[in-house]
Amino acid sequence: PELLAAAARSQAPDAALPRGLALLQAVTRRTSYLALLEEQPAALARLVDVTARSALLSERLAAHPLLLDELL
Repeated sequence: PELLAAAARSQAPDAALPRGLALLQAVTRRTSYLALLEEQPAALARLVDVTARSALLSERLAAHPLLLDELL
């Protein structure tokens, strides 16, 4: 629900939501990332901002979730 709300508030909600969901699917087995995004609203907002702005970065983050450490 937080991802949906953050995507709705972004500059490009139609882009942010599907990209954010793809990234979320890529990190579902890494519970530490899920906990971080749940506990840190600023981290979730930053992630949604990146996904709204760039398809390329979204794809790279989904393919290589370890990059989230650098982003966040």
